[in-house]
Amino acid sequence: MPKPMTSWSTGGHHHRRERNDRGTNPGRTALREHRIRRPGHGAAVNIEPLSVLRIGEIIDLMGTGAPFITPRTWSDYWVYATLFSRTCPLAVIDGQIAGAVIAFRSQDEPDDIYIQEIVTHPAHRRRGVTRALIDAVADHGAGQGVRRLYLTSKPENHAAHAAWTRIGFTNIPGDRRVDGTSVVSDYKGPGRARAVYERTLRSP
Repeated sequence: MPKPMTSWSTGGHHHRRERNDRGTNPGRTALREHRIRRPGHGAAVNIEPLSVLRIGEIIDLMGTGAPFITPRTWSDYWVYATLFSRTCPLAVIDGQIAGAVIAFRSQDEPDDIYIQEIVTHPAHRRRGVTRALIDAVADHGAGQGVRRLYLTSKPENHAAHAAWTRIGFTNIPGDRRVDGTSVVSDYKGPGRARAVYERTLRSP
């Protein structure tokens, strides 16, 4: 049986919690530190939960994901930071956000975490940031009894297909193929076909 969802993902129930001087909940420090390689040296990547104080930076970062990602509203990111911070990690290098994931554990299918968006800043792409972020979500999910991560992309997003398969996702068989990628017609509604990818998690 999956473990119950923790207090930071309560499905709308309000819990008053004291906040520290950084505007985040106590204990929301860096989740872990990764080392990624740059030409000539390594760079420390701190993975930390999304916080309200970082919302402006997240909106700017999401703008670099065009044309496939469009920034959402401040209120949307406030909800993510307040209710889903542990499945919305940030990759921080030298105090600056290098990448971010927006993901949610399903309340209808608690074995699943759906990854809505993932963006790496252009200056940090192809340096392991995306993998570090996905691994952080996977580690957290596995610890909570989650069995699967999944995400979708538009059929024409060829770069996404290469990225997801490279870091352990499988393209789920659909009802047709587009440029070699399996696609599910009307997956997100009429006329909204998507390629669907999943990664199975193992319990720690």
